[in-house]
Amino acid sequence: MNTVPDYVQHQNNELTKLKEDIKNPEDCTKLFWTDEWIEELCEQSKLYASQKSLPSDHVTPEKLKVFITILVISGYNKLPSRRLYWSESPDVFNQLISESIRRDAFEQIMCCLHFADNMKMTDDKFYKVRPLIQHLNQVNKPKYSQEFYSIDEVMIPYYGRHSSKQFIKGKPIRFGFNVWAALPLLEKLGDQGIGATGTLREDRLSGAPVMAKKVMEKKTRGYMEEAFTGCISVVKWKDNKVVAVGSNKERKTPVNKTKRWCNREKKHVEIDMPHSVKVYNQIMGGVDIFDQQVSAYRIGIRSKKWWWPIIAWSVNAQVTNAWQLYRKLGNNISLLDFIRHFAIAIMKGFGTSRVTPGPKKFPAGLAKDTVRYNGKQHWTMKGDQPNSRCRQCSRRTDNRKSHRKYCYHCNRNGHMDNTCRWLTWCDFCNCEGHSVQNCRSLRAQEQNQTLSHQLTVLVGTLSRHLNQPTSLINPLALLSNPLTTKQTNRRLSHAGRQ
Repeated sequence: MNTVPDYVQHQNNELTKLKEDIKNPEDCTKLFWTDEWIEELCEQSKLYASQKSLPSDHVTPEKLKVFITILVISGYNKLPSRRLYWSESPDVFNQLISESIRRDAFEQIMCCLHFADNMKMTDDKFYKVRPLIQHLNQVNKPKYSQEFYSIDEVMIPYYGRHSSKQFIKGKPIRFGFNVWAALPLLEKLGDQGIGATGTLREDRLSGAPVMAKKVMEKKTRGYMEEAFTGCISVVKWKDNKVVAVGSNKERKTPVNKTKRWCNREKKHVEIDMPHSVKVYNQIMGGVDIFDQQVSAYRIGIRSKKWWWPIIAWSVNAQVTNAWQLYRKLGNNISLLDFIRHFAIAIMKGFGTSRVTPGPKKFPAGLAKDTVRYNGKQHWTMKGDQPNSRCRQCSRRTDNRKSHRKYCYHCNRNGHMDNTCRWLTWCDFCNCEGHSVQNCRSLRAQEQNQTLSHQLTVLVGTLSRHLNQPTSLINPLALLSNPLTTKQTNRRLSHAGRQ
């Protein structure tokens, strides 16, 4: 009779409880960004601001949540500068961010962000981020039980100066802060009844009496050595390279066989493999996948602080863990869709949009030359801005509605007369300084056309009254000496009497 292991039954019960509490991605992220942690972060940031005499009126729990969410958004919506998210330029403007928090408020939080009191600093090299690391260890504990867990090193990219920075040759990320397995960790896990197996760096063997790496490189493939210290086993094995594996559960025996390609014999050959290495290869890989997912949408906003890469990585790590948990609950959703869903929900839920824009320091200048001189007609229209300034002379226009004018094409306010050059180009006379409505040349032509029409009517009338053909009346003589309306009426009345 097959029985279900206890951890499997316990896992099913925990997953059922989580499904009842988590309805959407934002509920899942709240398990990692707890309100208590946000409150502590707000308190420490305000304390740092008071110590440095910095303004901190925008450092609130609600705005801190928006701040962290903007960091997440910068992972899949990257811009060269963080200030561009609030730019009015249509190619970089982000409405969601600009309506959720002011740019100056974001910059203020960026300057005040802190996790620990500087007045109580110790010799700990990571004192400034130690509370963050403790928070990560607490909230990233397994939410449900499993039999095997994968623990591996993580490299956080960093190219600045710090005594804890590591260099690993041949890795995708060569410089940064490295977190790896060590013998004290295996010993502590063994005391808690947790079996662990992992690879060890050459400088992390804690003096285990095993053959040196340079000496073992000369041995044949499959050669192995083992050393014990209490419940800890350290196995060194020569494969393509020398590998050191530490474990508080597995041993070298039973020795297994594995196939490797031999360049000398041009075929696959069998070599010995320690049992601890076999178990490690079967279970490892989870952290590598996790690291790949974290780097997929790495935070794009940067800072000169040495601890900023650790903060950025921790935010990405919490988002990735929240997504993995959300998928474990039966929700088939991609990492990008998960990030976008909870980011929009948090920004709209906690963000406070601007009701009215603040006053501008300087009035808008003339339109760009590409708009001013594009050969299009600049039609003036009635505006709705009382007491606005002319973009050319900076004088205030008349407050009467009939005098509030602006150029529809340039989108600029201004005077209606010719004293200003903001109505920049006339298509009719091809000159600058007035609009086509105020063009004197166009008005003169219109007057001539009207006068010519009046003369044509006058000639026809005279020909009918004088019983003479129209061709005998010289219109050029009339055009050279144009008649006024009063003279025309007088001659018509005289012709009528005859």
